Amino acid sequence: MIRGIMALYTDTTAIVLTSDGHTEPFHVTKGILQGDTLAPFLFVLAVDWMMHRALTPELIAECGICVTPRRSSRYPACYLSDLDFADDIALLSRNISTAQKILASVEKSAMLVGLAINKSKTEYMVCGEVTADAGVQEPVTLSVGAGPIVKVDDFRYLGGWLKSSDDFRHRVPQAWQACNSMWRVWKCPTLSRDCKRTLFQATVGTVLFYNAETWTTTRSLERRIDGIYTRLLRKALDVSWQQHMTNKELYGKIPSAMHQLRERRLTFAGHCYRCEDQPVKHLVLWEGPAGKMVRGQGNRMTYVKQLLRDSCCETVDDLQRKMKNRMEWAKILHTTTSSSE
Repeated sequence: MIRGIMALYTDTTAIVLTSDGHTEPFHVTKGILQGDTLAPFLFVLAVDWMMHRALTPELIAECGICVTPRRSSRYPACYLSDLDFADDIALLSRNISTAQKILASVEKSAMLVGLAINKSKTEYMVCGEVTADAGVQEPVTLSVGAGPIVKVDDFRYLGGWLKSSDDFRHRVPQAWQACNSMWRVWKCPTLSRDCKRTLFQATVGTVLFYNAETWTTTRSLERRIDGIYTRLLRKALDVSWQQHMTNKELYGKIPSAMHQLRERRLTFAGHCYRCEDQPVKHLVLWEGPAGKMVRGQGNRMTYVKQLLRDSCCETVDDLQRKMKNRMEWAKILHTTTSSSE
């Protein structure tokens, strides 16, 4: 099988179509075949090999973030150093000096497979206080071979903003754009309102609630979400506020926005916690070090607090026990989401 795939890339030639005709054939010595269904698989193989070579267990233990401390020889410490999705790679480290070490190691391994880190698309963000190892002077910035990379206050990864709680604010204009782009569907007189509601959930609702499984919401934000979702639905159903239609009539069989959000959040958290062989099991209830207290942020909503409130559990131990039992968690999910209507 490997020899067969290699044969596809042996003595491969291409031509360019111009206004004057075809160019002379030339050999393709780099990259993968454009449009080939094998292309993404081969690329992921190369990236996976590169990351395994760059992030050795010794480097991860030295530079990575400790998620689970060591309890015994049978239960060693668990470290997290990277989050990867195709070519979108997020490197994690305890401080800036070790972050530079990880970044340099990844860049060095990438060069072995003909890849390079794009400086213009690479940024770094500091969470919490900046610390340094004993006797190590922190560098002013991080850099790659092409030069220093930009420091930002927030970072967008896979469409979601990591640090700020304003991810919802970024989703609203995109949801309105999706809703307005389908005006021909909403104006269609032959479509029933039930059909429009179904299309609304599959299109506009999906855009609005992208990454919503990871949101933490205050009571004020929940009212904003419900209000914007209702206005979007009125737009889709072509219902004016002057018609004085109640929300019950407007929504029909569609659950409320917060009902959907809580259901997505609880379902996602329970699924992650039951993934025994994945790092996400240790991260879904991880709160990290306490850090320095900032005035006015003592009661800040965390993801763990959010899950406790959504599930009506009193302690984290109770939450873990119920999440581990799929049937019991499904019962909790149904009870809490039904009572939130």
